[in-house]
Amino acid sequence: MTAPQEALARALPAGMLAAMVTPLDGDGELDLASLDRLVDALVGAGLDGLVPNGSTGENWNLSETQRAVVLSRVLEHAAGRVPVVAGVPPLGTPAAAAEARAAAAAGADAVLVSAPAWSAWSEDELRRHFTLVAEAAGVPLALYEVPTRTNGNTLSVDFVTALAEEGIAHAIKDSSGNLPRARLLNDATRELPFFRRWTGVEEAIDGALLGGADGAVGGLANVAPRAYAELWKAAQAGDWAAAATAQQTLVEARSIFMVPRRDASFTGQAVGALKAALVAQGVIAQATMAAPLLPSDPEQEAAVAALVARLGLEREVAAT
Repeated sequence: MTAPQEALARALPAGMLAAMVTPLDGDGELDLASLDRLVDALVGAGLDGLVPNGSTGENWNLSETQRAVVLSRVLEHAAGRVPVVAGVPPLGTPAAAAEARAAAAAGADAVLVSAPAWSAWSEDELRRHFTLVAEAAGVPLALYEVPTRTNGNTLSVDFVTALAEEGIAHAIKDSSGNLPRARLLNDATRELPFFRRWTGVEEAIDGALLGGADGAVGGLANVAPRAYAELWKAAQAGDWAAAATAQQTLVEARSIFMVPRRDASFTGQAVGALKAALVAQGVIAQATMAAPLLPSDPEQEAAVAALVARLGLEREVAAT
């Protein structure tokens, strides 16, 4: 591996990365003490990287100042123990470029960038978007394929491969759920000098790894980080039975997403469940959500706590 490739590999690690939640206090303000404990729990469990300010982190509902504080605190507390890939909300190109530039200036190892929301874009428009954001950032750019959050915009295999060949993008988090397409993308980019392929489909990480993925980025890593780390370790050793066991832990942990949250969207329900589980695990203090998501639901939080106990998820987090 050349020196530039080694630098990319440090910034965009193979393995398991946590799409971090953003802890808030009862007033909806950042809870930095809880954020510190979360960083320690995730790193201590053996994860390979952290992704603050992603969709799981409610980036679309945080202010620019709040996102900057979150990133700064994660970088400070991680203290180089693992790479930090900064999420960029699905903003228009000038705003996304400014956010990526600021993230790089703060010390982020890389940025995770989606298509802008609110419209369906042509591939030429998307190419311009990613090119300008990458130029502004000056650190490696990972594409975020998440059609449900970007008005259905999808990144074709040929489009992603072209951006990779041109050095505009050096990684992708694929949360499309289209596993055949993911396999085709893995095959198309396998021989490139460097291109990291992370799955965001948490129900089938083991299958994605078998198909050539380089790891995963997911929200369940907040509450089941040891299972994530064990899955990667088993896959690297070729022990697919052990990988399947760890994968089953994640499938069972995902049941927290199905616990109803009164009057909430599914996004509010799922992210609220992650926060409720982290409260039950003793990692964060409160399960408060950022507006317009409804702030809390004691019934959901109690039901999630019961699931955490039944599934034995307390053992998933390192001592904090």
